[in-house]
Amino acid sequence: MRGIISKYDAETKKGILASGSGKFEFDISLWNSSRQPEKGIDIQFHQLNGKVTAIAFLDMTKAVKSKKTAALLGIFLGWAGAHRFYLGFYKLGIAQAALTAVTKGAGAVWGFTEGFLIIRDAIYKDAKGRPLRD
Repeated sequence: MRGIISKYDAETKKGILASGSGKFEFDISLWNSSRQPEKGIDIQFHQLNGKVTAIAFLDMTKAVKSKKTAALLGIFLGWAGAHRFYLGFYKLGIAQAALTAVTKGAGAVWGFTEGFLIIRDAIYKDAKGRPLRD
């Protein structure tokens, strides 16, 4: 399963991880990675009967989101912040949609421009810091 470390205490070497199936307690003895656990990092874990049996750091350097998709969403649906929602920047997406509504459409220039910035690699990462794939 995939999840995220929601709490970790380096002193007690215990923490809590969260996933779509709930929250689970763990201790450092279950950690299978050279990187130390810390709050907010993405992890892969196994659980059995509600108990975590193994945890490892999930390498998030691998590109997941498409640069072409993000650019097209920005150019054609940037007025609604669609490219920002796609990349995981939800607050910016809401801001773009709100600006477009308040300015009666003039805010669409922001999203349209960002579509071209994505093509030119001025915007090249998603909200989790992963690079966009070509």
